[in-house]
Amino acid sequence: MTTLPLELPGDIWPNATQQRLLQAALLPGEAGRAAWQAWRAAADPQRLDAGSHRLLPLLYHNLRALGVADPALPYYKAIYRQTWYKNNTLFHQMAGVLTALRAAGLDTLVLKGAPLALQYYLDLGLRPMGDFDLLVRTAEMPRVVAALAEQGWRPFDQPTIPPGYLEIQQAGTFTHADGRHFDLHWHALWDCTTPDADFAFWEQAEPLEIHHAPTLALGPTDQLLHVCVHGARYDAIPPLRWLADAMQIFHRAAARLDWARLLQHAEQRRLVLPLRDTLGLLHTLLDAPVPPDVLAALAALPVTAQERRYYRARLRRPGTFGYFPLEWERYQALAHMAGRRISLPGFGRYLRLIWRLSHPAELPGRALRKAWLRLTARNA
Repeated sequence: MTTLPLELPGDIWPNATQQRLLQAALLPGEAGRAAWQAWRAAADPQRLDAGSHRLLPLLYHNLRALGVADPALPYYKAIYRQTWYKNNTLFHQMAGVLTALRAAGLDTLVLKGAPLALQYYLDLGLRPMGDFDLLVRTAEMPRVVAALAEQGWRPFDQPTIPPGYLEIQQAGTFTHADGRHFDLHWHALWDCTTPDADFAFWEQAEPLEIHHAPTLALGPTDQLLHVCVHGARYDAIPPLRWLADAMQIFHRAAARLDWARLLQHAEQRRLVLPLRDTLGLLHTLLDAPVPPDVLAALAALPVTAQERRYYRARLRRPGTFGYFPLEWERYQALAHMAGRRISLPGFGRYLRLIWRLSHPAELPGRALRKAWLRLTARNA
């Protein structure tokens, strides 16, 4: 089993050992067995990076199906059982929030791990989740915040939502006095935060129940889009899980994927580059059934210089200037989508909202503090 000599930009793509683990956890037959043998020769299951560790429940499931007698199988099984228990606890908590919002007459749509586990993995032990994510309609955010407050939920990072914040940020963490927390989204994608950005997602959402609490989930095409775009972004935890998520969508819903809709999303939302690279990687590394004409269409779609800069910035590990270059490129991308003029005062307002500052005069001090923290962290 060979691995890919990746020539993709940035610092987020799986290395050779991680590629073998993905293949061992996802591929059937001899290809899966060969990948497992190559991975076990190079890796210690007890000393994995956090991104690889998240794949162990799926590896356990695939090795059992392949009849592989890995000496570490009991360890993988323990991780699987622990994941199943934690996810059931999270689903119970999620159902309470969904029920409260529904009682207030508010629509909800679950994102990320919960719908993937239920609709595509079909096993709560296979898809680890750190918390849960809910999407609400942007226009209903004031009512949502009020309904959550009645149940004891508060925004973690700020007591109120300042004007303009919903137009540049996509989500925020809500916490409860008992220690529970979840991520509330008013936009599905970090890259698309205009007021109408999520209308198409809501229009084709499908019904789902979480512990008997009715809600909605993205349709399979939009789910694939969300998984791929979310995966094509730097994270301190190596972003490997998105490849497994995407493969489960292919396994369960390949016939329902609307490739014309996906290409339309890519062009309209300026997501050609992340979809081109993620779908190409899935096809080449894991034999995902991505039609060749779709890959060719993505390669042919026009891409601006600003899109290329933004894409490169979102793939890079933060350097000397931290996330500042990424925020500058993201500000330009959001301004373009919203039809706003790009300016330094506009960027200052963007940073003030992102950093949750009450006055522009606080910007220099916060920037210096962030720079100092980065410097001390690097020298520690």
